[in-house]
Amino acid sequence: GVSPEQVSAGGELYAQRCAGCHGAEGEGGDRGPAHAGNPELAYASFVADRILDGYGYKKMPSYKGRFSDEEIANVATYIRNSWGNNFGSVSTAQVAARR
Repeated sequence: GVSPEQVSAGGELYAQRCAGCHGAEGEGGDRGPAHAGNPELAYASFVADRILDGYGYKKMPSYKGRFSDEEIANVATYIRNSWGNNFGSVSTAQVAARR
């Protein structure tokens, strides 16, 4: 199952570093796509890769050197399980394997 602690930790980091572009409620904006109802979030590797490597088209920065594997796993788990999403957790090991 999804750890409430992991979701909580991911939510705090999301609010600080991600919400400015992706919206406080995952609604998206001019600089970031919506997370609410986004079927691409079903793929843990896709989410980890986007956070690790960024995405040039919308100028999302890479967080590879900014976030630990655990922090990336927490944020990924948060967005995959918020705003009606129910895609399961992402582990630190899964992120490390994508790094």
